[in-house]
Amino acid sequence: MSSTSGGDLTSDHLELLRSIIDITRHPDRRAMEKGLVVALATHIACEKIILVQRPLSDMEPLLGLVALDVGLFKQEPETGWHYDYALGSYEDVTRRVFESASIETCTIDSCVISWVPLVEGSRVSAIIIFKSICHRELSIELIGALLKIYQNYLNILRESESDKLTGLLNRRTFDGKFQHLVAQQNLHTRSDDSSVSGRQRHHSEMDHSWLGIIDIDHFKRINDEYGHIYGDEILLLLSRQMQAFFRRADLLFRFGGEEFVVLLEPTNEEGANTAFLRFLTQISEYTFPQVGKVTISIGFAPIHADSVSTDVFGRADQALYHAKENGRNQVSSYLELMANGVLSEVVTPENIDLF
Repeated sequence: MSSTSGGDLTSDHLELLRSIIDITRHPDRRAMEKGLVVALATHIACEKIILVQRPLSDMEPLLGLVALDVGLFKQEPETGWHYDYALGSYEDVTRRVFESASIETCTIDSCVISWVPLVEGSRVSAIIIFKSICHRELSIELIGALLKIYQNYLNILRESESDKLTGLLNRRTFDGKFQHLVAQQNLHTRSDDSSVSGRQRHHSEMDHSWLGIIDIDHFKRINDEYGHIYGDEILLLLSRQMQAFFRRADLLFRFGGEEFVVLLEPTNEEGANTAFLRFLTQISEYTFPQVGKVTISIGFAPIHADSVSTDVFGRADQALYHAKENGRNQVSSYLELMANGVLSEVVTPENIDLF
């Protein structure tokens, strides 16, 4: 469309501005992803759009984080959305584009499919897949501009979610990450959902996520004896040890002071206990500058499909307290302590917000 006067914005320009507003409206990654997909659907003629994030490892199945049936969406904006969308025949090319970082277009089942990578530095972090029933030239310049806006805002969001000293996730992001993890856990354990069957093959029915609280032993004494500069250095070095040790899919938080939280990807109790014990041993053998040897205590508890963050945190905190009161430099499992009669169930009152 053309403008009615020299200085006026066209309706296309206004629509593009609305799309940018939708991408940056909410400080929530899933909302941003949906905003990006809607913006692309508004300006690119296609049948389906799929946003695929780079898998955490080569063993992980490729799933479209967000997929949109454009026709259904245009009829009714609340319909047409799919999450953890199985890529099927698109998977091989998608994996290739993650490595090549180049745009690819081919015909699959009489449909023209295009893959456009989102590059961060020298690495593809995500791919947008466009499915169309007819041959069309993609507006690469427009797509690139929208992806750049999305990437810039995502960088700002990551900054706001990070602890300033350690770079780990900060405390205020915890509840949202926890809720998303529980939602994903529910999705992956639904036996009637064929879209997650690939992931289910990686875990047994007894596997689920875990919350662990890590606390540095005698940290106040360290601060008093060596000063806060060395105390901060211990916090920073411990966070780096956490990032190097835990899997990329595990979520790592600094809650403030000397307290850290880990949300472990699904495993069984033995696997969680082994992971935390190995990390505790690694820290006990590490020599910190000036201070020397430092130990930690860890308490952990399971995250179930109906878990509430405050309840799980409270259980892990009970286990941590037991470890601290019984010699420190040890790992305590809430389930084991319950089974041995050491702890009794404590339910966090609904009107108390720990976060």
